[in-house]
Amino acid sequence: MLLFLAAVWTGKAQVNIFSKQLINEVAVYKDIKDPLLYYYAPSKLQLAVNDMAKPDFKMLKMRYIGTQCSNDESDSHTTNLVQLRIELPARSKKSLDEIKRKLRKHKPIKLKPIRITGIDSKLVAPMSNVDTTAKAIILGDTNNIASENKSGLSTTKSYWSERVFTFSLGDYEASLLESQLKAQTLVLSFGYSFYANTSNPIDYSELSGMEDLLGVLKNTDEEETILINRVIFSDTFEIKISVNKWPELIQEIDINESVPPAYAAVEVKCFDFYENLRPDLYLKIIEIAATSVDGSKEIIEEVKFYSKQPEINTKRIHFPYAVLVENPFKYRITEIALEGTKKVGEWLFTKSCSELLDVTTPSNQLIAQKETYEFEVDKEWFNDENIFNLELTYVLNGKLKKKLLDFDAENSNKNSSFYHDSESQVTYQMKQLSNDMLVYASEKLPLNDSYLYISKP
Repeated sequence: MLLFLAAVWTGKAQVNIFSKQLINEVAVYKDIKDPLLYYYAPSKLQLAVNDMAKPDFKMLKMRYIGTQCSNDESDSHTTNLVQLRIELPARSKKSLDEIKRKLRKHKPIKLKPIRITGIDSKLVAPMSNVDTTAKAIILGDTNNIASENKSGLSTTKSYWSERVFTFSLGDYEASLLESQLKAQTLVLSFGYSFYANTSNPIDYSELSGMEDLLGVLKNTDEEETILINRVIFSDTFEIKISVNKWPELIQEIDINESVPPAYAAVEVKCFDFYENLRPDLYLKIIEIAATSVDGSKEIIEEVKFYSKQPEINTKRIHFPYAVLVENPFKYRITEIALEGTKKVGEWLFTKSCSELLDVTTPSNQLIAQKETYEFEVDKEWFNDENIFNLELTYVLNGKLKKKLLDFDAENSNKNSSFYHDSESQVTYQMKQLSNDMLVYASEKLPLNDSYLYISKP
């Protein structure tokens, strides 16, 4: 029972998801406690282009021809990446001032950006199969979002302005994409969803078995709330690419014993903040050391991951000079805790010359475990254009969390991965909505298997 008490979250910034209103086509939400505090949603994403209208799109086909480092001199393989620089246009001061003017009643109001906790993205393309039937397929989906400078960071006053999204493709997908790009027959789309933690007042009737705690909770000065991570906005836009006009949008790179300076030699991943695995941590610094091609100097570059930027889980190391990859890279991790203490790790060597370094806290040092679930909803739930919601409840770091999944007739099968405390029980509750009204809600049921088929009762 103590887990439920620890789960109650009383932070000050809490978005009331039920208060959404459109002002000048901008979604605005109230704070659940402060009547003078409001939050605004981000703008629609778009592909960055230069002054000549050239899209910031790059398809990289990297042929890796083995090295001494991994004893695979005779082997070769290809890594296929699609990289897009995506812009998030800022809301103008004039626009935000106009929203504040319309919201103002008697006292000045505060207007802040909603804190985005995650972004899901995918590349979608219509491909013709062997029977010439056109079918939209997902070439790749990613949480690989990199911030290369301050423009990729959000603040309490504004959203980030540009980031690089990277998609990994298999050889078959890459071959299809390249051939259709060159044939000018492809309409490529970029789909994305913004996630945020929103708050709902606790329904005390759901906290059965906690009679000793209910009196304490109800008599507190502040209204207790539980965070629910959900999609607050999603969209898709078309990507127009002309490789006839800009053939350099498709590049082939051979990686042998060295990496050219323009290429990101190492990709660093950290999911401690994205998955909220380390609530004690404020900052994680990763230093990477490599040797210049002429062997004359050791070059050290560093990247940082912040708790205030949880959606940034990938950084790329660009060395200013060409570096050798015939030996493993050396790296060191420094952790800064919220309480201000600093822990500097030892220099370690990567196990191979891998381009990927994952510095997420090892699972044996966490109290949480990661689970992946697949949900399939019987399509009988979607008669009369009904919407089906699945609300997942779990405990992470001693706090109660909720995750909301939306299903419809075209999206009746979904996967969901998340961390939860090892000894805690994940539960699910089925809800059906019609015209935004709740028409059905099941009991909360234990989720014990990795696959769940939800049939119509």
